[in-house]
Amino acid sequence: MSQTKTSVPRRGDAEERVLKIVVDPTDRPERIYANHIQVGLNPLDAMLEFCDLSPTPDAIRTVGDHQEVLVKSKVRIVMTHDVLKNLYAAMKQVIEKHMSADEGKP
Repeated sequence: MSQTKTSVPRRGDAEERVLKIVVDPTDRPERIYANHIQVGLNPLDAMLEFCDLSPTPDAIRTVGDHQEVLVKSKVRIVMTHDVLKNLYAAMKQVIEKHMSADEGKP
């Protein structure tokens, strides 16, 4: 389970408090399969577009001197730059933990 801590100012007070954010374990959102991701960034926000790269033959087309494949977007997530930075840090931490655990395996 992933957890996040964030500082939130108290109402009417300059003091901040730390909140632990935990995903509701009873929530069961739909699982969406994706095997391709496109990342977009602009001055206001960031976008992650998760796609299913399971093309059909008619999805492949020739454009000039190369071929392209049209893939279906499954979900597009837009977030602030701060959320993207936190996502990057969390993913880096999980990947490093996983890789260090794999180093001890034969």
